[in-house]
Amino acid sequence: MDRKSKVLHIVDGLDPSLGGVAKAVENIASGLSKRGVLNDILSLDEEIYIDFESLNIKVINIGSGKGPWNYNSHLRPWLKENYKSYDAFVVHGLWLYKNFRTYKELRNSEKKLFIMPHGMLDPYFQKTDTRKLKALRNKIYWKFIESKIINSATGLLFTCEEEMLLARKTFPKYQPKKEYIVSLGVSDPLTNLNDQKQKDNGSAYYLFLSRIHEKKGLDILIESYEKLLQNNQDQIYVPNLIIAGPGEESAYGKAIKKKVLSSRLLKNKVSFIGMILGEKKIELIKNAELFILPSHQENFGIAIVEALACYTPVLITNKVNIWREIQNGEGGVVTNDNEEALSISLNDWITLPESEKVRFRENARNVFENNFTIEVASEMFLKVL
Repeated sequence: MDRKSKVLHIVDGLDPSLGGVAKAVENIASGLSKRGVLNDILSLDEEIYIDFESLNIKVINIGSGKGPWNYNSHLRPWLKENYKSYDAFVVHGLWLYKNFRTYKELRNSEKKLFIMPHGMLDPYFQKTDTRKLKALRNKIYWKFIESKIINSATGLLFTCEEEMLLARKTFPKYQPKKEYIVSLGVSDPLTNLNDQKQKDNGSAYYLFLSRIHEKKGLDILIESYEKLLQNNQDQIYVPNLIIAGPGEESAYGKAIKKKVLSSRLLKNKVSFIGMILGEKKIELIKNAELFILPSHQENFGIAIVEALACYTPVLITNKVNIWREIQNGEGGVVTNDNEEALSISLNDWITLPESEKVRFRENARNVFENNFTIEVASEMFLKVL
């Protein structure tokens, strides 16, 4: 693709509180922009949440969609009027109106249409007990609509090899024309911070930074952390656990908080601080001794990569799709997504000598630089486009 070509990213919204897709779109578009590619973002939302103008990216808002399909009556006329201005289209996510409408409008044109599932083809979503109705809906929708979109697109874009391999196992008649691994880069969060490697170990803490949601495994972390406290009373100091992210007011979040407040061991060691953004978030990550995300499913995990960039080792499960890169680079600890395995890993970590923790910190940064910089990822994305 010519670097002066024009790409349109189509996304349901850019609200960072809704998950990693919004941040991923920001990083992808900004990386391509730095490579000389012209990027617009078409958002089915009414708000712009960050300063895209400074990134030389135009955001087009056409109003919020409606209903579970996120139907938007403005999308079809907008595409009809403007699609000729773009050389390639990247639709982010699955199962919603924007995918169907973009496919319908472009199917008789010579425009390139790429679909980036962002983990939404993972078998987890069809098997977990909490999503039985949605799984049935997706099965039906796949048969009549989504499979046609997937199989007719120019190609599917995946963030890592694990995501691509898992996508092949979920639905029948999965026959995309092309599959590409484009990675997902993250801007170096330490660029504008002083004392980049310094950690205040005198007030070290463990950090869970994510949505408070069943999928993220916070319940098994709380159980494992309580065992860690129980087993190390009057022996080894256990750092406090900070929980940062939206979702405290959900039924799941309330149950977690109730568990913490009712426990003699937990109530003075665990703190909920809500959603943190910007430099405050990076400072929080940078000064953590260990970043913990025991997810039952995680397509990429931008916050995990930000932790690696901040010299902060990570404790994740092998259900996080970038676990191989982290394990191979020894940038953290990889475990199974159950309480027993997580408890063992936490206990192993707390008994590590400081020299080993220093080695993990250096390795964490190396894993970031070798795999997840925005420069490396955007070049891969550009070659595919």
